[in-house]
Amino acid sequence: MEKYFKVGDSNMTVFLKDITDKLSKDCVKIDEHAYRNMPTLTLRLYDSLNNQKSLENFLQELPQKIGMQSCGNYIIKNSKFIFLKDNGYIFLKESQATVFYRTDGAFVNIFSCKPFDIETAVKYAIECFKPKSLDIDLLYRAKKLS
Repeated sequence: MEKYFKVGDSNMTVFLKDITDKLSKDCVKIDEHAYRNMPTLTLRLYDSLNNQKSLENFLQELPQKIGMQSCGNYIIKNSKFIFLKDNGYIFLKESQATVFYRTDGAFVNIFSCKPFDIETAVKYAIECFKPKSLDIDLLYRAKKLS
């Protein structure tokens, strides 16, 4: 379920509402610690800010904004590859979030073992990294757990 949007496109709001509604129906709690159809949100941010302050702010504030808990401080590593810049990670009680900077934009991945507020995550990534356009992709893992 991948879509491309220019920032500010009103269709993005409709799409985010639709995938949030779908997630609330599809993500089924199996027991106290497990869900079926666990979400993975992947964002490709084109022509975005690629600076360490944006990365730090995103990783520090994201857990609270989407209703999760961090397991310590975020980690930022400088890449040795020419096409990659900084990489950032925050480990969450519910899973993890990663950001990879490239010379032409950024990738944001939020892996979760429970539902989370997708719309808030996307809007916060846009606020922090200020892309001109983006791809939004929502994947489900653990579809066959029962």
